[in-house]
Amino acid sequence: MKISTKIIIHGAISLLSSILLGLLGLAVGATIWGNYPLPDMLGQVGYEGGGALGLLLGVSLGALAVTLILWKIWKGNVMNSFGLLFLGTILNVVIQMYSTFPYTFFILLIIPSAAAVIGFWWKK
Repeated sequence: MKISTKIIIHGAISLLSSILLGLLGLAVGATIWGNYPLPDMLGQVGYEGGGALGLLLGVSLGALAVTLILWKIWKGNVMNSFGLLFLGTILNVVIQMYSTFPYTFFILLIIPSAAAVIGFWWKK
């Protein structure tokens, strides 16, 4: 199976934007939950839980943003990408809530980007 250069570019840009928007989401989530009394998120209370939730949402939004931009250029299968990205986000939340494995942060970054890329380039 030959992997196209476009798939590699899509994956790299998606991962980079997931990291950048994840960091932004971490800062925004920690700020909001740190200043307002909201319920616990992902087993944490206050800015820790808000930062974790913001990170999860930022990573998924980063992958989604790149997929939407590339959809206009390369005309991929965007509906498959949305579906897999949604499932990847839910999987990320479940992994972060119930995992005792110490390196789940790396899984957190890879799942939404991989789901978006696989769904975008999936052939019918």
